[in-house]
This record gives sequence, structure tokens and C-alpha cells, in this order.
Amino acid sequence: MLREKDQKAVLCRGVGSVKRAMKEVVSQSLRYAVMMGTNELPLLKQSRILVKDMSSREQKEVSIDDFVHSYQSYPCLLGQPSRLQK
Repeated sequence: MLREKDQKAVLCRGVGSVKRAMKEVVSQSLRYAVMMGTNELPLLKQSRILVKDMSSREQKEVSIDDFVHSYQSYPCLLGQPSRLQK
């Protein structure tokens, strides 16, 4: 969905735990992480996502449209690839 709107994205798949995934985000020097696990599915149904700013360590819910138009860095999508592709 992000790539359809010309937003650059990196998919971290098969990383296991969230802690390990966050290390992957840091190792790639990514600015934002979009949390996309089972716990975030209710947010997706509302067209919202959970975004973590890796520089400030703050995380907040934002609409997908706001994210696509406001964030200019490379997000890292976290979660189960099969669920992300739907």
C-alpha cells in the first residue's frame, strides 16, 4: 500500500521478536518503524498504523494517509509478511 503511493518502504520479515526487529531497524539506520503485527490489526481496519520514531523513541497512531504524506524517511514494516500482503 505504501509503495503504491510512492512511499519507500523496507520489509523486515522473519526477524522473530519485536526487540530483534528493532535492532534490525537500528542497524539499517531507518528513521521510522511501522509496527504491523497481530496486535495492530484492529488499527489497520480503521486505516491507522502505529509509527515509532527511532530518533526520539516516541510512538503514536497515525492515519495511513497522514503517514504517506508526512513521513519522508524509510519506514521499516514489522510483522508477519503473509498478513502484510493482504
